[in-house]
Amino acid sequence: MRFKKRTTAIVSGSRRRRTGLSRSLVALFAIGAVAVFFYMFVNSGLFTLKKVLIYGNRHLGYVEVIELMKIKGGENLLTLDLEEIYENLHSSAWVRSVSMRKELPDTLVVRIEESKPVALLQSADGLFVVDSEGLLLERVSEAPVYFLPVIVHGGADGSPEFMEAVKLASVISDISEAREVELVEIAGLEGGTKNIAVSLDGVDLKVGEGSYREKLVRYFELSREIGKRKINVDYIDLRFANRVVVKPLEEAIQ
Repeated sequence: MRFKKRTTAIVSGSRRRRTGLSRSLVALFAIGAVAVFFYMFVNSGLFTLKKVLIYGNRHLGYVEVIELMKIKGGENLLTLDLEEIYENLHSSAWVRSVSMRKELPDTLVVRIEESKPVALLQSADGLFVVDSEGLLLERVSEAPVYFLPVIVHGGADGSPEFMEAVKLASVISDISEAREVELVEIAGLEGGTKNIAVSLDGVDLKVGEGSYREKLVRYFELSREIGKRKINVDYIDLRFANRVVVKPLEEAIQ
């Protein structure tokens, strides 16, 4: 009797192993079927990229953005590498920030924030557009189509003098009276930040370092009085906190 019971136990265990193996095979088959179905579904053409919607670009044209993204066409939207596209877009100095999202089944939405040009750099290497962080955006011809202050300097060297000139240019671009001036030049950088000067249509202002908005507001208030008195100005010194020095062509008036 003991022998029969033992035989029965062995047979029962063998059946359990066969049942477990069958279940494993069924599970593997099911997983394989799902994987095949998923692969066929993903690659069915339903998710082929057909539309790229681009927002926020002003300087860069649509075609330029597409070229930067290095999209060839026919890509699968589900497997599209957004990180790679992000890096490709940032290869342009004009691209400040990027956000992207996939809209199934076939659309990619791209939002770009472009760098803001605040000045032109006139250097020995040519004329360049400069952004608010002192980065060179692109080289331009001698006749740019938009108004920007011109920084006369050796190059975008990141020096304190150059960065102060960029800050001054940013302030000038935000003052309405300054935007009416046809030619703005920022110079004097070789003498240090205390000697930074700006020329507004030929009127030379010594502005030094810092408090640029306050100094320029004082100048535009003063310029109306100078116009009324018809004073031919050699230069105006705005570097002092409590006074403005006007140097006419003939003599100094303080």
